[in-house]
Amino acid sequence: MAGSSDWTNAAIQRAISTTAENFGLNMGKLAQPLRVAITGGTVSPSIDDTVRLLGREKTLTRLDRAVEFIKQRLDTDGPVT
Repeated sequence: MAGSSDWTNAAIQRAISTTAENFGLNMGKLAQPLRVAITGGTVSPSIDDTVRLLGREKTLTRLDRAVEFIKQRLDTDGPVT
């Protein structure tokens, strides 16, 4: 998503679907962690609406923060078994 200037629902949906497919995940397995990363909760409007309404800059910033949080936890606690 970071490489796209098209921030429409269709483009966001395509990016999420492509990412899920590339990792062999169904949409729910990617959308729910994405939702938590950008909203802090498990309930929101559709993920493409949520991402679009939040905006490109805020969405990408929150995703970067989520990745850093996970990395720090892995460094501190080790992988979940």
